[in-house]
Amino acid sequence: MSKSEISKEKPENSKIFTIIESLCKEAGVSVTRVCTDITGNKGNLPTWKKGNINTTSLIKLTEYFDVSADYLLGRTDNPKESGIKSGDITGDHNSG
Repeated sequence: MSKSEISKEKPENSKIFTIIESLCKEAGVSVTRVCTDITGNKGNLPTWKKGNINTTSLIKLTEYFDVSADYLLGRTDNPKESGIKSGDITGDHNSG
């Protein structure tokens, strides 16, 4: 893949913002309104557009839209399902 092809691709970390935009459209609310409702400040919107959303805001977004965090993060296409399946986490951390 050439540099020009790479630069035209949407960065993976902005996928969360694309998902938020879609959820807002479905709910009939603006992203600016949701950002203000969640963070108390629409000034956080540019950070969200870069895909930089803190854990507290992520949790509030899951509650606001009634979706899983994995859905917001693009790990699953099912809004109610976790993207982690049995066997995805490897290693036995309980052995001594």
